[in-house]
Amino acid sequence: MQLIEPPGEVFDLVQMDFAGPLPQSINGNRYVIALTDYLSKYVISKAVPNDSTQTAAEFLIDITLEFGPPHQLQTDRGSHFTSAIFEAVANRLGCVHTVSTPYHPQSQGVIERFNAIFKQQLSKYTNEHYDDWDVYLNTIVSSYNSSIHQITQFPPFQIFHKRKPISIFDPIKKQVTIPRVNDYWNHFLRFEKVYMDQVKKNIRQQQQYSKR
Repeated sequence: MQLIEPPGEVFDLVQMDFAGPLPQSINGNRYVIALTDYLSKYVISKAVPNDSTQTAAEFLIDITLEFGPPHQLQTDRGSHFTSAIFEAVANRLGCVHTVSTPYHPQSQGVIERFNAIFKQQLSKYTNEHYDDWDVYLNTIVSSYNSSIHQITQFPPFQIFHKRKPISIFDPIKKQVTIPRVNDYWNHFLRFEKVYMDQVKKNIRQQQQYSKR
């Protein structure tokens, strides 16, 4: 197994892939395109009608506009990712695009694991015709991002957004305390260093375990 050193920050390394084709939904979608941050395991996804280069490029542009450009983008060798158009878009956005090799297909393991979980979870939600799967996509992804990840031992949401996820089932706070900006920032930096160091340690341990 090819070992990948944990990145220093979120969005230093991301992986992108399509899942599908799935049965066509009532909204005309047949694929899910997803991006997974390697450090946090945070997933961003979208239901789409096809797996074309244009769809992949537009998805990457949308992500960049909302979160900024990922530093390094890993994909498989699908033609939608290796086309000149996609390469030009990634380069223009400032992403270093690399593709997995036939000798190390497991380098795309993070995104592929999510795709497997996603398809498994769909069976619990979709109707008998399997044509409403895209209605539940955001629910499944939100649950995944808010749950403790097996490798990092933290919710992907917490690592990516630097705060704990808030559930609609959490009790409503009757009083909100607003700390001084400097106090909050100092606490944030201390807390971030502790759990980011632990996340990287957990990733390395899991890689060593999987290597056996």
